[in-house]
Amino acid sequence: MVPSFDCEVPQQGGRGCASKARNCEAQLAKLGKFAGLHCQHHHHLLVSHWYLWGNEHELESKKYQTVVTPAGWAFSIWGPIFIWEGVFAVAQMLPKHRSSPVAQLVTPWWSAACAFQVAWSAVFGAEFLLAACVCMLGILGSLLGLLLTADRARAPLSLSEYWLLRAPFSLHAGWVIAASAVNASVLADSWMCSAGTLLALAIVSLAVILAVVVLFVVASPKPDAIISFVAAWALGAIHAELGSATHLLDPSRFNFFAWDEVSLAGLRGAALVLSLASLGLGLLAAGLRTCSSQDRKPPAAATAVEENPSTPLAA
Repeated sequence: MVPSFDCEVPQQGGRGCASKARNCEAQLAKLGKFAGLHCQHHHHLLVSHWYLWGNEHELESKKYQTVVTPAGWAFSIWGPIFIWEGVFAVAQMLPKHRSSPVAQLVTPWWSAACAFQVAWSAVFGAEFLLAACVCMLGILGSLLGLLLTADRARAPLSLSEYWLLRAPFSLHAGWVIAASAVNASVLADSWMCSAGTLLALAIVSLAVILAVVVLFVVASPKPDAIISFVAAWALGAIHAELGSATHLLDPSRFNFFAWDEVSLAGLRGAALVLSLASLGLGLLAAGLRTCSSQDRKPPAAATAVEENPSTPLAA
């Protein structure tokens, strides 16, 4: 059963404290894994050397290189994701935010996302790629449910609540949207699908990323600029990787196909255009959200401004 987005906030008490403790424990577990990452060379990304069961993730990514695999530097976004969600885990236990409704609303979704994240790491490292794709979709569904639930909260979020308890998950969700597209292509590549199938899947993946960005700008309860900016980052990294396509054109890689320059140039150009479009949509979403926040100012504040026009407005 899918939980309702129009949720009643549970009463504060022992269960609330327990849920906050679970949030903190889940994030500490993820941060512990992140701390276990290591670099053999200064230019290698931390996340590329995450060992679990099976092959090293970097080597596995190179093995299943696809036309939508982003450049290596794109994965550095995991650093801000883990750090920002670590800030959330601490902030939701502080006195100021302990009784915040949004902290209670996001708990079940956050717990599910953490569970799927750990499961994905295990099965992807062991090359159970179908299971990894399912887990990635589980992460995505959990994060999207979290965002929609938080945005449908009856009480508007304060500035600190938004940046500490809500915004971190937009960063994570934006990246997982792109990662889900890559995982789908990796799965198809592992099944040794034809070049035509892989190309069609890549085109659909790019279109889906942009479609989700558009939905979060124009159809979401509250426009989300962060998801748009992350999509621009990921699409820009795909554009950069296709510039050289070193690993993609390596004859020794799994399921090798000698992609022609026209196809790669077309995909590269499309990724760049969609990256710029996502950036523009992010700016639009930021503007819409700012205007929406100003429209929701309490009547008392608006009256005070009318009575005293010289009173400065808060940023």
